[in-house]
Amino acid sequence: MFYDRFKLLCQRKNISCTKAATEMGLSNSTPTKWKKTAAIPDSSTISRIADYFEVPVEYVMGVSADSQIDEANFRLAELEKELKTATEEEANEIAVEIDGLRESLHDLTFIQNIEIAAEQAKKNTRPAKSGTGSGYAKAIYEFVDSCEDSQLADLAQYVEFLKSRQGKQTT
Repeated sequence: MFYDRFKLLCQRKNISCTKAATEMGLSNSTPTKWKKTAAIPDSSTISRIADYFEVPVEYVMGVSADSQIDEANFRLAELEKELKTATEEEANEIAVEIDGLRESLHDLTFIQNIEIAAEQAKKNTRPAKSGTGSGYAKAIYEFVDSCEDSQLADLAQYVEFLKSRQGKQTT
């Protein structure tokens, strides 16, 4: 939810949502509108927010792995607070949402690690001094070695997906 990302950014800057809105030239009621209606601001407002908090537009829009991880952690913390005062029925619903968020966090962290390994591999295209192949291959081997067994199955499936998108034969 957009409002959760905005609130998280405000908390990191130690500023209230309404004060941040007014400092960006928005109405002080704008964050309340985002919260109550689940509205998403227009592109110019998103750009203003990104500039104000010094984050990429992709982060504000919630499309980067970093923003999705941060938002899931933020939501988990909120749910854990709610759990303390919840009725038994509410606690069961909250527990289901918490389980889903933890699974999503696991997947998002894995995707983030793949992206980091790919970026590192792009930077290491020269042959390695040890004669073991390129720095690119070394970075990939190090990443694969760091994976758990369950992640290796996910990685293999992801590689097959990427091959299919490039029109290459899959195994």
